[in-house]
Amino acid sequence: MLKIKKFLPTSLLTTNFKRYSIKRPPIGVDDFRKLVEDKNLLYVDKTLLIKELIDDSSEVNLITRPRRWGKTLNMSMIQHFFASSAGYQETKGLFEGLKISEIDDGKYVKEYQGKYPVIYITLKQLAKSDFKSVLEQFTYIIQSVFLEHQYLLGKNPLVVAFLDTQMKKSNLC
Repeated sequence: MLKIKKFLPTSLLTTNFKRYSIKRPPIGVDDFRKLVEDKNLLYVDKTLLIKELIDDSSEVNLITRPRRWGKTLNMSMIQHFFASSAGYQETKGLFEGLKISEIDDGKYVKEYQGKYPVIYITLKQLAKSDFKSVLEQFTYIIQSVFLEHQYLLGKNPLVVAFLDTQMKKSNLC
C-alpha cells in the first residue's frame, strides 16, 4: 500500500474511482458486438487486422496464438465485419469510429462491410468426455449454421422439403 501512495496523488486515493470510469478487461468475452457495445469493457481496436486480410492475396490465412490471446474474438470481429448479420443481429454501424472506418475515408467499410455470407464456427463449447456427445454437439452446431444460412439456397420447394426431412431424422432440432 505504501508503494501505491508514492505514485498516486492523495486526492486520487480518497475519491470515488467510478468517477474516473476505469474499464475492466474483457476476460472471457469472445463476442465482438458485446465487447464494442459494452462501454465498461476495455477495448483495444484491432480492426486493422481486417485491412491486412483484405489486402493480403493469400488463399488461406492461418492465425496462431497461444491460449487466451483473442483468436476467437478476432474471428468474431471478422464475422461481424463481413456478414450483414451475426447471431441474427444486423452488423451495420458496428464499426463506426473504429480504425478500419477511418482509413481512406471509410473505403473498407463501404466496400466490404456486410457484403458476404460468413460461416462462423467455434468449437470452444465441445467439451464432452465421450465421442458420441461430442458428435451430437458438433452435429447441432452444423445444423444451426445451416439454418442460419439456408436463405442462400433460395426457395426451391424440393430443397426445403429435403432439409426438413433430414432435420427431423436427426432428432437434434
